[in-house]
Amino acid sequence: MGPLTRRRFLRGTVAGASLVSLAPWRAIGRKVSPNEKLNIGVIGVANQGAYDLGNVTTENIVALCDVDANYLDSTAQKFPQAKKYRDFRKMLEQKDIDAVVIATPDHTHAVATVATLKSGRHVYCEKPLTHTLSECRVVMETTRKTGLVTQMGTQIHAGNNYRRVVELVQAGAVGKISEVHVWVNATYGGKDLPTQRPPVPPTLEYDLWLGPAASRPYSPEYLPFNWRNWWAFGGGALSDFGCHFMDLPHWALKLPVPLSAEVVEGPPVHPESTPPALALRYEYPGLDGKSKLPLTWYHGGKQPPAEMLPKELAPKWVSGVLFIGADGMLLSDYDRHLLLPEKKFAGFTPPAPTIPNSIGHHAEWINACKTGGKTTCNFAYSGALTEAVLLGNLAYRLGKKIDWDSRRLEARHCPEAAALIHHHYRDGWKVLHSRLINPPRDPRRECRGQSAREGRSNLVHESRHTVAFPAKKIAAGRPGHRFSAHHPHPWFRTIHARAQLEIRPRHPGRTGGDCHPRARQLLRQRMRERKHKRLARVIDRHVRPGLERGHRGNIKNPPFSPPHHRRGEQPA
Repeated sequence: MGPLTRRRFLRGTVAGASLVSLAPWRAIGRKVSPNEKLNIGVIGVANQGAYDLGNVTTENIVALCDVDANYLDSTAQKFPQAKKYRDFRKMLEQKDIDAVVIATPDHTHAVATVATLKSGRHVYCEKPLTHTLSECRVVMETTRKTGLVTQMGTQIHAGNNYRRVVELVQAGAVGKISEVHVWVNATYGGKDLPTQRPPVPPTLEYDLWLGPAASRPYSPEYLPFNWRNWWAFGGGALSDFGCHFMDLPHWALKLPVPLSAEVVEGPPVHPESTPPALALRYEYPGLDGKSKLPLTWYHGGKQPPAEMLPKELAPKWVSGVLFIGADGMLLSDYDRHLLLPEKKFAGFTPPAPTIPNSIGHHAEWINACKTGGKTTCNFAYSGALTEAVLLGNLAYRLGKKIDWDSRRLEARHCPEAAALIHHHYRDGWKVLHSRLINPPRDPRRECRGQSAREGRSNLVHESRHTVAFPAKKIAAGRPGHRFSAHHPHPWFRTIHARAQLEIRPRHPGRTGGDCHPRARQLLRQRMRERKHKRLARVIDRHVRPGLERGHRGNIKNPPFSPPHHRRGEQPA
């Protein structure tokens, strides 16, 4: 199979196709005015789901879904008008739902989110966004395609403290930031697989709880909360708290996806269970675009060294974020922050607030669903944050530094990483395999902005394909010529800008002739795959006759040509 293009990627995205049929990008939800109430469905109503549900009760709760009948029935008593479901795919068939809150374990975030987006509903999903890196890219691409309102459940982002810290960092209160340390006093994992096999409780749909994960015997060690201890369902402390605490440096420094991740200190890798303690080092692109910015993560009781975090402060700041700047340090957690050294900043006047206070994390999402506005933790922002925490777990599980190529979704020089990067679902569950979401750009094929009327080839970048027309031949002296980019009819301008055709002679050096037969065959094959049937017919009718009249081709990007025609070699 060739590289997976954006369109082929999105065309096959299906969630749980065996039990529910969702037409791509179908708009089911109604338009809601700011004065109306949303109709909200909730997937996962216990624990964190109960917290999320409590924050959206200003709207109409019309559907509740949970695999445990005890939790479902108990919650349904508070919302008697809501319909009850055990399978979220059945819930999404309910026509009057406008938006969905997803508070399930990590391993079912992606299938529930993609199915909801494709059904035309807005999504609030708990952190981390997904369980694997490939799922994260699927969710981001689906969100981009649908244009729906999204929000990841990093509720601390809405607090005033984070806003004031971001303002201090961006105002240069401690100078240029050279490194960041993030630590959390939390621990999960360090366990062996359970050996006891108790029966599945009669109120639990265990197979639905497993969702896309591989089948395994039931154990109370997996649910309702202990699933974070196991790689099959979660990612330990890093996946749980990384999105909360690493959110602050990502926001303050506008960090993209990390360049690399490696383990500094940690226990031996357990094939089933997450590490109870860990120290990781990330590298991000520097603020100047040239240097690199290190970020170190700690959990399980680990903290930055004493020369950075003074001993008298360490017991008071068991979790936090420390920005190391040229003129000082800035220490923060969820609710407070401190400039260090304290004597130096004794009379410091903070800058005037520039970031408006939030109306509430859930309220922000609800308002955006009604008005079409934006949220602060939409999936475009949260995708990079999720990718960072998942990359750290990937580095630990492989036991080596990961040089990350985010565009290709691969670890450079580490082919064994692919098995952990990409998701693997059991039968009946599918989002999409995602080997290559955003193909790398070829600098030879970038748009150079040269008009056909300037007597040069007009190159237009369109995914991995390029148009290269001999402009001097086809447009000279004939305004509005059918091959011109300036033709008055938009369809022929589309041909000039988007046709996947590169003109080249049958043999190098020959002035006449058409495209090489193999090039034309591959061209038509690609067009069929992308469902450009009309474009293929137009090219046959209007482009190829022009070639046959003797337009001189230009040789570019020779993979379409036979091997003996490359690099100017003449056939034997």
